[in-house]
Amino acid sequence: MKPSKVTFRVDQTENKWYARGNSARNPDVIPMPYPPNKAIELPLLKEIADAGGEVSIRNGEIYRRVASYFPQITDEELIRPHSSKDTTWENRVQWVRQRLVEKAELAHWRAVGRQGIWRITEKGRLRLEKERDQLDMLVQQANKPFTSDVALTPEERQQQQHIHQEVQDKLIDIGHILRKFAKGEYREAMYRYDVVWKDSEALPRASHCFEVQHKGNVVEALAKLKHAHDLWRARLFLVVTDERDKVKASQLLVPYFSGTFHEIGSVTTVMTAEDVYDLHSVIDRHREIATLLFGA
Repeated sequence: MKPSKVTFRVDQTENKWYARGNSARNPDVIPMPYPPNKAIELPLLKEIADAGGEVSIRNGEIYRRVASYFPQITDEELIRPHSSKDTTWENRVQWVRQRLVEKAELAHWRAVGRQGIWRITEKGRLRLEKERDQLDMLVQQANKPFTSDVALTPEERQQQQHIHQEVQDKLIDIGHILRKFAKGEYREAMYRYDVVWKDSEALPRASHCFEVQHKGNVVEALAKLKHAHDLWRARLFLVVTDERDKVKASQLLVPYFSGTFHEIGSVTTVMTAEDVYDLHSVIDRHREIATLLFGA
């Protein structure tokens, strides 16, 4: 039997990839959980270039960075197992890397000198320059909020934004009471953090980093926190409003190499929005004493 032809397209309005077939075994439009390998090539090249030209795959950071370009990928799809060692997503990115090696846009491990190091070549850098417009479009798409299968009503979206903003405001106020420099929507390189605390505004290093997730992408939030820990060695806090997200985050943070984000499991605290409200209420009632106790 002659295999049916399958092509790929992306729906920019829904952030979804689709396969389009032409046989009874391939329905006209099939939602795809992962982007086609071709679409992963530029983000992978860019992330390696931005990391100084080469990355180690030992801590898994490169997989999470590339995934950030595709907000349609759910948390479950990012951690779906493929083998005892890799996830399905990691396996897909590895195949893309192999294809780029064949195209001489990434170096073969023998040229690098050891396995586990992915290095971009001059040909790979030239491709990034040549296809910059396409790459910029991917970056813009990655920064758009992900639209779920069931669209939120205006009332639900307003409530979602209200809860997120309220938790942010509480965390900022707690930081001020504790004599910290506290700022919301803090941007650092490619990431924007919901709230950061510093011991002083003049210091480059954040001491505490917070991500607030209300029906959001837990994996993306943990990837941002992982970056904050690598950069600043900050104390990390993930605030969730859904019990399922709390369970999911706890599973991802399981230490001893079993959780996807096990490296930051011992330095990350998972809180609920109620925890933040309660903490703010207690500290606010004793604002003057707290200021004296924790003030410089």
